[in-house]
Amino acid sequence: MSRGPKAGYVRALPPAVHPHVDIRGKLNTGASPQAQRKREHVQGCSECQRQASRQVADQFRLAAWIEGAKVYDGLRCSKCSGTRRRVRDGSCYGCHLKDSPLDPARRTRVPRHNRDGWLGRLDARRKEAAGDVWVFEVGDWRARVYPTGRLAVDCDRLNIHSVDWGKVPPARIFEIAGSEPDLIEVMRQAGWSV
Repeated sequence: MSRGPKAGYVRALPPAVHPHVDIRGKLNTGASPQAQRKREHVQGCSECQRQASRQVADQFRLAAWIEGAKVYDGLRCSKCSGTRRRVRDGSCYGCHLKDSPLDPARRTRVPRHNRDGWLGRLDARRKEAAGDVWVFEVGDWRARVYPTGRLAVDCDRLNIHSVDWGKVPPARIFEIAGSEPDLIEVMRQAGWSV
């Protein structure tokens, strides 16, 4: 038994672009072969151009789509007063950029680390692992300053033993420092701005 079409039926392959293309909604402005064929078909077919002009209200948008442009100059935007618009959906290009993460004002600057900075941090970590530390005392407070910038603080009288004073909440530090002037001196000697 054959698996082909039934006798009497002819299998017709669909055309590359259907005649009289319906372009309602978003206009595909991509560079795909299908989008290019669609634009070329509308450009060459007067019936499709007539139908498209009824479906797309802005004739400048339709002309820009047929040319393959991504943006065009259209009606003035009510929000920003710009005239540059996106062909894809007719929205204002300026307002689209303001709402986009591509807007330079909304970008967060990513810190860039160079090789020298990385080698310096690596050297500081190695020194800390080897036990290179600056130890000093002020009153009841003992402090250790490590090459990586970490400050360890101990006070037996108040039962405070912090391995990394930078991780203590600032409100707690100010609360303790309000009644302990020696702690303020420890932080000053360690290079903290108090």
